[in-house]
Amino acid sequence: MPRMTAPRCDAVPHVKLVPQPHPRFHGVASSACALASASVNSLSAHALSIGKYTLSPMSKLTETGLYAASVSVRSGRGSGTLDRVFRFVSAFPTREAAIQYALEQGRSVIRQTQTT
Repeated sequence: MPRMTAPRCDAVPHVKLVPQPHPRFHGVASSACALASASVNSLSAHALSIGKYTLSPMSKLTETGLYAASVSVRSGRGSGTLDRVFRFVSAFPTREAAIQYALEQGRSVIRQTQTT
């Protein structure tokens, strides 16, 4: 019988895996993989291409019943891919509000990047 293994984290599309402390959870380590694994369906449904950038907003239901927002801003291809994941402190009453906020913030990051 083949040995069962957990799914590989690097199998999640469009996510560069770098464990980072999450400011909302007071230093508890979280990873981009954990967030992405929980919301892979919302990644493909809400991804948005703007020029050479791809925005992937994500939301996560918190213990308080509110939604946390984050966004991946990706550029490049192959080994030259850069993926920055931003997590926001604000909490939202609906998943849609969190996704909308993440998209707005991602657009802001792209505007700032293009003007420098």
